[in-house]
Amino acid sequence: MYPKLLTIPQFQFLKYKIGPIVIYSWGTFVALGFLIGILLAMRWAKRENIDPDHVLNVAVWSIISSIIGARAVYVIKYWNAYKTNPITILHLWDGGLIFFGGFLVALVVVLLYLKRYKIDYWKFLDILAPAVAIGSAIGRIGCFLNGCCYGYETPLLWGVKFPNVYGYRHATELYYTIAFLIVFIYLLRVKSRKTFDGEVATNFFIYYSFAFFLVEIFRDNPRNFLYLTGSQTVSLLLIAFGIYAYRRRRAGRPIIPEQCLFWKIMTTKPKVSKKR
Repeated sequence: MYPKLLTIPQFQFLKYKIGPIVIYSWGTFVALGFLIGILLAMRWAKRENIDPDHVLNVAVWSIISSIIGARAVYVIKYWNAYKTNPITILHLWDGGLIFFGGFLVALVVVLLYLKRYKIDYWKFLDILAPAVAIGSAIGRIGCFLNGCCYGYETPLLWGVKFPNVYGYRHATELYYTIAFLIVFIYLLRVKSRKTFDGEVATNFFIYYSFAFFLVEIFRDNPRNFLYLTGSQTVSLLLIAFGIYAYRRRRAGRPIIPEQCLFWKIMTTKPKVSKKR
């Protein structure tokens, strides 16, 4: 594996010695995925007459909140590995993020942002959905180079030898990349033919989660109820939500019944303070 993509030797700038500087594979590809996703989303936002600056703002908040959420869920899940040396919680370059933890936290932050600036939720999520798919596909290459997120041992010819683990394993990181690329292409097709706002986003919830569920079959992760991983359980919930939301949006009905307290909170307009 190649966890370190590049090492810049120590050099002197004016009177100061700088370096050596290590550029890590995981961080590089995650950043590249975010960058490409942001650029595409900004382009699509402009076509929908939405200020591209909102995409940048959402991206910044999403990056921060997703990293915090993904790391927090991972640390909670594997707390025994951190409790003796809590400072290692900050060692993000070693890997250790759970995607759905970051995704769900970032989603809440995005919805709150859209509410604050009175931007149509579903129109904006239709823009973000394909961007998240392609960004995830690129980011998983970083996982492969870092040597994390591998799968079960396999006798298949394309099995990969990962450091510090026995035998040849499924390269589930690359399985993710292929699966998310397929989802990305499909979402672009839906986007070009969409008939209602939310059609792309709801398809994303269904098929992105389904792709995640399939690849998790080969992941070397702890199994819980019904022999499912935690990510598979969340995937099933998101698939169910996606199907429900798709049907409601296609019928022109709100996703959450108007009697629901959460709906009232999300649709209540913020009060504008009057100057005396």
